[in-house]
Amino acid sequence: MLDYVALCLLHLVDNPSRERPLGSEDVKPRVSGHWGCVPGITRLLASLTDASATLAVTPRVVLGTGHAGAAWLAWSFYCGALAARGYPPTRDGLVTLCRDFGTVMPTEISADWPGVAWAGGALGHALGVAQGISVASPEPVVVIIGDGEFETGSTLASLLAPIEAPRARQPLVLVNLNAQRMTGSSILGRLTPGERRALVEPLGWATTEVTSSDLDGLSRQIVAGLSHADRPHLIMLRSEKGEGAPPLPDGTVTVGTPRVHKAPMRRLSTAAAVEWLDGWLELYQPQTRFNADGRLRVQSRLADHARLIVEKSGPTLVMGDAGNAGSSKLAMSNRSGKRSDASTISHGLVEIAAAKAGLVVACPDELESNQLEALRQTGHNVYEQLSEEQCVTYAMGATLAGQPAWFISYIGFMLYANPILNQHFLQISSRRQRDQNAVQLARLTIILTSLGWSNVYSHRDDSGLAMLTSLPPGLCSFLLPHDAHDIYDSLDQSGTPVECVVYDKWEPPSPPADDIDHLGVKHWYLGDASGSGSDIGLIVLGNSHTRTALEAALVLSQKTPVHVSAPTRLVLAEKGLQEAATNSIVVSSFSRAITESMLHWIPIELPSQPLMRVLVNSQDAVTAEAVRRASRCRVSDLVTAGEQLIG
Repeated sequence: MLDYVALCLLHLVDNPSRERPLGSEDVKPRVSGHWGCVPGITRLLASLTDASATLAVTPRVVLGTGHAGAAWLAWSFYCGALAARGYPPTRDGLVTLCRDFGTVMPTEISADWPGVAWAGGALGHALGVAQGISVASPEPVVVIIGDGEFETGSTLASLLAPIEAPRARQPLVLVNLNAQRMTGSSILGRLTPGERRALVEPLGWATTEVTSSDLDGLSRQIVAGLSHADRPHLIMLRSEKGEGAPPLPDGTVTVGTPRVHKAPMRRLSTAAAVEWLDGWLELYQPQTRFNADGRLRVQSRLADHARLIVEKSGPTLVMGDAGNAGSSKLAMSNRSGKRSDASTISHGLVEIAAAKAGLVVACPDELESNQLEALRQTGHNVYEQLSEEQCVTYAMGATLAGQPAWFISYIGFMLYANPILNQHFLQISSRRQRDQNAVQLARLTIILTSLGWSNVYSHRDDSGLAMLTSLPPGLCSFLLPHDAHDIYDSLDQSGTPVECVVYDKWEPPSPPADDIDHLGVKHWYLGDASGSGSDIGLIVLGNSHTRTALEAALVLSQKTPVHVSAPTRLVLAEKGLQEAATNSIVVSSFSRAITESMLHWIPIELPSQPLMRVLVNSQDAVTAEAVRRASRCRVSDLVTAGEQLIG
């Protein structure tokens, strides 16, 4: 049944029940989507439905195969999960779905489809995301990947997780082993069954293989995998790519070859091609698929359970900022004026983490280097593996299951997390486009501790941070704390789904306490107690630069009044969204907020740093030569630059 529905989606605009011989007017001018992966995916979904119904459990499913859009929609249509979207499981509903597939809706797995927590995109991240969901969710988790995705470095890194976290529950992994990539045989397909077991079993995975002709055996193996959560299970379904496709009109066999990756015939522009498709559809007896009233014939037990799985598999959303204001009772008391004894930002983060319910922490082997090793004693799920990609997918998976997560790394290594984070943001945007009032995911907090230093050349790459500063409004905010109090006052207060905390782990002494904090910006006035008439203004980003700027300002204030401004809370948002960010400054209104009455402003931060680029671009009073002189952020350079401006 699922193969039949998927075949209709790819090829037809009408007549799916074949009430009349198929004609050219019933056929799409060009095939939509991909057939090659469909048979294996539909068999895995059908057997998973049968197995979970047998066990009376409702697992969450993550589908890593982006090309499997037709298979996922066929399953969702069969069980009625698409009815609320205008595609009821009827003959007319299937006609509408066929016409919309590839036109008003994408053919790849989409984040705004029912049951889709992770839409893939770049291959390799589904297993890591599923692992994060698994540790943050009470339900069993199943991830389906193809043997092509199995080859990616990200997937292979994720397979190491049982060794790093032996007590963490792993998802059940189902591999669609059709032995073919897009243009040739897969590496996994070239190995023998023994070699495949030898590849993954030493990593802790109990591995079995089943053929597509033994679906009862596949269901039994899935039952076993779901029943024994004490050991990770990986099941490979051996099949031929594009199973079920008949030979072409000229006799060419495409099943099991790269030619069937998309479809055996991409254009059906001849009478012979339409007749060939008509014969293929007839193999599924389409006239028997609907009742007299036009409803799809289904097995109620399986359809009902499949619908439960689809409903469970989507992201767990939180109302408003519930679950994100994770600064807990401890932090709330601090916000009320009761200060902790914590003297450092790192200490403050650990205190908040300890009192934050359900937190998941992922860090690529840098907790000690980042002076956050005490997070291991908080009782939370703390995952360390030397892979930025694995750690960020793990953390994102936790947020998809409704739990807050921290991803901790260096600014210079953020570029390795960029592709995955970009997918995360695209999917958030996709869901928002469908429903502007949609509730949001639990927050992902990115903590970057390498501000102001680099020990190797690669640490100087700021492209990862640049991606965050170029996002559409409302997706990301920045916290640049100067001390633990800024952490208590501001963490989790932005209202954005992702928050980026940037500071220097080698924390300088806290700045003077006689500052004025307004709209997320700290101000110090030197040489002019009234705070007006300053000739020099220093814009400071980050705790390490604040100390440098204040030392330079102290020297310059002997000659002229100096105003030091240090933004601590930045939200990338349109002006109208400022009210949504508690005590934060909206970057688009930066110049109006802090540059009134200022004659000169020198940004104190390497000009290449993307955060400073955002600020500089939002105001007009920056002198290029002063920026050049100030770029190294040394006291002597700042004093020289300031003297040049006033002299």
